[in-house]
Amino acid sequence: MSCILFVQPAVLSVDFQGRPTGLDPAAVLLGTALASAVATAMMGL
Repeated sequence: MSCILFVQPAVLSVDFQGRPTGLDPAAVLLGTALASAVATAMMGL
């Protein structure tokens, strides 16, 4: 789970040619962390 926190922003912030997509890497990191936390809590409860 921790690997995706660092890989996801890198994948979503640039396209296949290396051009920026307009997504802020910090915002993608935060969204990924929150979605992972919610999904983990739902599976645990």
